[in-house]
Amino acid sequence: MVFGGSAVLDEMPYMLDDQWTWDGTAWDLITPVAGPDGNPEAREYSSLIADPIGQRMLLLGGGATGVWSYDGATWTR
Repeated sequence: MVFGGSAVLDEMPYMLDDQWTWDGTAWDLITPVAGPDGNPEAREYSSLIADPIGQRMLLLGGGATGVWSYDGATWTR
């Protein structure tokens, strides 16, 4: 899974809040259901790590504060 990044449009840089998953063959852009805290804000240079015990992904950094948890369907702060 990949979250965020940056792009340039009309010579103006901006951060992304895109979320992509890899199924072993192709990348898919997904739109997760917003949890009670919404979804993570756009960011770049963040870290996304697997938590196999909690069966979730953890997102941190990228110019934003706090840690977000993704369970495969919903984000939680």
